[in-house]
Amino acid sequence: MKKLIPLKRMIERLESTREDSDLAYFYDLLLLGEQLTKTVTLFLVASINEDNDRSKYRHEHFLVRANAIGDFSKTIDDILTGPSAELLSSNLRDYEFKELTQRVSKGIWQYEALELLNECLDLFNIQHDSLSAKAPLRFWFHAFTVLRNKTKGHGAPKFEPCSMVCPKLLKSINLIIDNLTLFNRPWAYFYRNLSGKYRISYLSEDSNEFDNLKRDNKENYENGIYCLFDHPRKINLFYSNPELTDFYYPNGNLNKDKFESISYISDDRVERCAKAYLNPVTSLPSSETEGTIELEVVGNCFTNLPVPTDSYIKRSELENELKSVINMEDRFPIVTLKGRGGIGKTSLGIHVIRELAATSRFDIIIWFSARDIDLHMEGPKQVQTKVLNQKDIASDYCRLLFPEKQIKDKVDFFSQELTKNSLGKALYIFDNFETITNPIEVFEWINTHIRNPNKVLITSRISRNFKADYPIEVGGMSDSECKELINLFATKLQINDLLNLGFIDELIHESDGHPYIIKILLGEVAKTKKVRNIQRIVAENDKVLSALFKRTFNTLSPASKRVFLTLCSWSSAIPQIAIEAVLWRPENEKIDVQGAIDELQKSSFIELINDNEETFVNVPLAAAIVGKTELEVYS
Repeated sequence: MKKLIPLKRMIERLESTREDSDLAYFYDLLLLGEQLTKTVTLFLVASINEDNDRSKYRHEHFLVRANAIGDFSKTIDDILTGPSAELLSSNLRDYEFKELTQRVSKGIWQYEALELLNECLDLFNIQHDSLSAKAPLRFWFHAFTVLRNKTKGHGAPKFEPCSMVCPKLLKSINLIIDNLTLFNRPWAYFYRNLSGKYRISYLSEDSNEFDNLKRDNKENYENGIYCLFDHPRKINLFYSNPELTDFYYPNGNLNKDKFESISYISDDRVERCAKAYLNPVTSLPSSETEGTIELEVVGNCFTNLPVPTDSYIKRSELENELKSVINMEDRFPIVTLKGRGGIGKTSLGIHVIRELAATSRFDIIIWFSARDIDLHMEGPKQVQTKVLNQKDIASDYCRLLFPEKQIKDKVDFFSQELTKNSLGKALYIFDNFETITNPIEVFEWINTHIRNPNKVLITSRISRNFKADYPIEVGGMSDSECKELINLFATKLQINDLLNLGFIDELIHESDGHPYIIKILLGEVAKTKKVRNIQRIVAENDKVLSALFKRTFNTLSPASKRVFLTLCSWSSAIPQIAIEAVLWRPENEKIDVQGAIDELQKSSFIELINDNEETFVNVPLAAAIVGKTELEVYS
């Protein structure tokens, strides 16, 4: 029977231990059982679809802190019997979910695995619940935890019962490994090369389901272990490398921002970064740009538009372009505002759309918010995401417009509303589109159904995975716009007397016209009541920089990351030809330097300066500080 490589290597370790002693063999069988339990747990967590309550994150947050195998068996039970069960991928319904939860009787492999494990408990005289005539396989993981804790954990097993238990325990474990569907699915380690193509290292034998990624570099998967069910899903907290030299599982011992991972094959322990799992799991507040909970009349439209801020600075060129393309009734059904986080896409959209609401262009304007971070003067704050997928979008729409109507298939209903809205001409806005669980899939769904004169406006950080009919790049503010913003906030913060022309010019230059960075820097002046070195202030605001750049950095191609980090290591403006010369050295992997530079420029990570027919590449201050931070940890 074919087995996953991590389990196969553990079984090979068992073969060598068998020759030592029955006690050593029994202890290694317990390790195999722990490895099995953790594999099933992490697989189930990966199969949870994202929701507003962050159920998937809640389980991962718990497992990073889990110091006992019982925490993993508890998670299995929580997922299969709790609210998360409704969020599991539909692909698992007739397979793993049924195999783990269906009550079966004698003669079925699940029941036999349970019987054998109960016999092991009896041989050690460990008290346990008796096995009923019908039982689900999910009971196995709790029973195994009891066996492990009462023997290796808090016991002193003798040789004789160990010799009788070992064959029964091995057979019980093998029944699960050989029959549970998840172990027969395609598993692989994805590693993206600088060329953009993927190196696929299969954990499952005789698989080729991911071979298309070796040729196709359009998909953007983070390096790591994946399993295929509805689509390739990353198995978080399960670690290896492209050579598959070893496999690591979470092992608790969380200390500040690190936790321990363990290999059951080699007994190696490696510290892992826990920063992604440090946010609390409690309910988050709503975003300030989420939109109203009921429809209101604004101008000539019914809408749930968010309330505009009183600190908006007009950006005439962008406003005119956006108004012009949205007013077109026969072209460009989808428009996208693209740019860095905090650059002003959302506030620009709200301002322009409120002006359009006063005209006769639309009868209804609906705002969908996928925002997960609000950018405040005191720093970024995590908020609850309102919509994450097609189901959330359709449900929110039906709740707003037809609260009394019983709609059986809301996704299908909203799809029809995209094509021809029942209330007239409609504008649909999707704010922070990159935060949606599967942006490509949702975009294709919208693109398939939207028809003129209806319109879709998307705001998004830079994404290479989809292109709207009409993309509008939102960059930094002009000098005059920056000065207007600085004057507005200096008056609000009562720091006009602290600012001088030299500081204002430096502020505009070093911020690259980024409005949120300007606000943060002015806020620091208000706190300290003095003008400080701008580079130092920016560097100290690491959470702000992470909120603005990290998500976009993660979506860059490997070639773009390589070029960007190379530029950050030089700390000065560099001729483009010099970058190509360095990165095209024979010992380096061949990459598309020009394509990477174009991507970085569109993502606002670099700026191009033309001087005497030669092009120089410069990294703005905030992006450069982020790059230096990445250089410390990036492989």
